[in-house]
Amino acid sequence: MAGISRAERARRQALLEQGLKECTKCQKALPVAEFNRDKARWDGLDPHCRGCRNSYKAANRETLAEYSREYYAENQERCQRLTREYLRGRRAEDPLFARLRTAASKARRLGNHVESFTSEDLIHSWRGQGIDPAKCIYCDSPFEQIDHVRPITLGGPHIPENLIPSCAACNSEKRDKPLIDFLADRAEAEDTEPHPAVGRYVTTWEPTEADKETAA
Repeated sequence: MAGISRAERARRQALLEQGLKECTKCQKALPVAEFNRDKARWDGLDPHCRGCRNSYKAANRETLAEYSREYYAENQERCQRLTREYLRGRRAEDPLFARLRTAASKARRLGNHVESFTSEDLIHSWRGQGIDPAKCIYCDSPFEQIDHVRPITLGGPHIPENLIPSCAACNSEKRDKPLIDFLADRAEAEDTEPHPAVGRYVTTWEPTEADKETAA
């Protein structure tokens, strides 16, 4: 933290110890989860919060897109190499990264709403509802896959509120069924109780008329 006073350095460190960081743009002290990672910074975090970053990108979308195109054209080989290295590193340190990336790409191809969030954001959301990220929400088996409660093929958005941990067997069995239909089929076939949090998802993602027609 070169160039700042000892008192300011101590103030920033004290905020971090509370799980907070002050955005240098909006000047708000926010949870560290609101900042992207930046290994070049002393604290490993972007100095601007995600809200400010997103606002800047929205206001300068065309300018940034043109710059990116020009830079990539002039540095294509370097960009491809750095991308490969980045993806290898992220997959190694974050098992959820590749799954979320693949699901987001599929949702975009289908024209569905996609939000930007990290694995940490998703796990925090699950734990906040009492959901164990290491277990399938449907049968308590070990976690293997991420399930979109409202299927992507039915217009389901790629957002934390539409994602739950699942095992491969349950996710394969549910496939493109609306959640309420899947749970009804499971209740008839076997005497198992899903996680209590599933009830909230049933209410949030009630099947639409289009879903019912597809299921029929």
